[in-house]
Amino acid sequence: MDYKIDQTDLATLWKAGLSENDIRHSVLVAEKALDIARRTGADLDMELVGRGALFHDLGKALTHSYQHGEVGAELSERLGLPSAIADIARKHFHGGLTRQEAQEFGLPDRDYTPHRLEERIVIYADRLVDIITDGYIRLRDDKEAEEDFENLLVKHPKYGKNNITRERYIGYHREIQKLARNASEKKGGITMDSAKMCPITSERILVATDGSEYSQGAVREAIGFAKICSSKLYVMSVVEVIADSETSTLQVEEAMEAEVQKHLKGVKEQALKDGVDCETFISYGDPHQNIVDEAAKKRIDLIFMGRRGTKGLKKLLMGEVASKVIGHAECKVIVVPRAAAIGPKTILVATDGSGHSISAAHEAVKIAKRCGSSIIALSSMRSESELAAAKSNIEQVIAMAKEEGVPAEGITPLGRSFNVIVETAGGRGVDLIVMGIPVKSALKKIFSGSATEQVIGKAGCAVLIVKGADSPATH
Repeated sequence: MDYKIDQTDLATLWKAGLSENDIRHSVLVAEKALDIARRTGADLDMELVGRGALFHDLGKALTHSYQHGEVGAELSERLGLPSAIADIARKHFHGGLTRQEAQEFGLPDRDYTPHRLEERIVIYADRLVDIITDGYIRLRDDKEAEEDFENLLVKHPKYGKNNITRERYIGYHREIQKLARNASEKKGGITMDSAKMCPITSERILVATDGSEYSQGAVREAIGFAKICSSKLYVMSVVEVIADSETSTLQVEEAMEAEVQKHLKGVKEQALKDGVDCETFISYGDPHQNIVDEAAKKRIDLIFMGRRGTKGLKKLLMGEVASKVIGHAECKVIVVPRAAAIGPKTILVATDGSGHSISAAHEAVKIAKRCGSSIIALSSMRSESELAAAKSNIEQVIAMAKEEGVPAEGITPLGRSFNVIVETAGGRGVDLIVMGIPVKSALKKIFSGSATEQVIGKAGCAVLIVKGADSPATH
């Protein structure tokens, strides 16, 4: 059974006093740990991986010293969390100490060795996230941190801590990567690299990046799509200048532009290395309006965006700029969580029988046909009285898929639409969700607060948004 991050757990971290930065770090570690765990193909307790990663730094609510692991374990127990989660908080420090090492640190006399694979995956993910996000090393993308993990630890002692700890981290790295390689060879599934089929016809692709870790998934996947689809790739950043009383607007603008130019240069270098025709540029002013305007001006077919904003705990989910771009852009928009990879092997399309959901279904079938993917058609019900309409909705999608020779199945779960969509996607290994929104409603900003926005904010995979007719749902 897969696991998705629970908002209740995030609220618990906040109430416990963990800082916004530490919460953000913990979320990234959880996402990375879950991604790695899925790739290993091992029979794992995914809830332990996800929640263990979320709570691993709980002790930092009280101290950032080497005692934070023990403190975190004690806080976990007081909060009534499972002992296995408390163990991860206790053991992650320095990758898990021996009894002798613990004594040298003045910690309780016990063995901190992580005996469970779930524990070692969280420790490995924690190290990777530190390498990726702290800005000390300039990386091409997240994959480079894994591919060059051993060299990075040797070249940069801050990540290896000391010789004993470094070898411990490297041991976990080798163990986990071997499992992932074996699982990949055994599975033999379709991936972006192996399929070599363009998932979405896109002559011109635009990726909007703010240079933060939240944009990395969108940048990575946009380059991958552009390479496979032989698309022209435009990469843009928007500088939103806010001058204070002590610094002139010009000075702020110049400093920000230099940093953004440096980031865009790195993205372009990677794109060119992959044989992608790439153009980068900077805009100034309102981010969402600039993105929408540039997409229209350059006749963009598909916009890639990261999911999260960077302002405050409330932005840990759907980003404000992404939400507005989806609502106002004329073309399709795909929102990519930082750790997501788009196969696509399994596509979930949500339908309520409306015109825009039918447009989404048509798009999903086209993608599946090109890439050899399978489709899950989902129509949720608020009560059993809606069963007949829900069945009719999925039968319509299955008929579309059958006509194109695409394997498809339908499900009609009971519950709030965004909850069952996210749960199904996580539990079934979906790597792309396709949803529709009505054109006119989007322009009226009804998108904000919708089920589609909720899915984008909570799903672990990429979500493609397609616009269609405003005809009403069947239930």
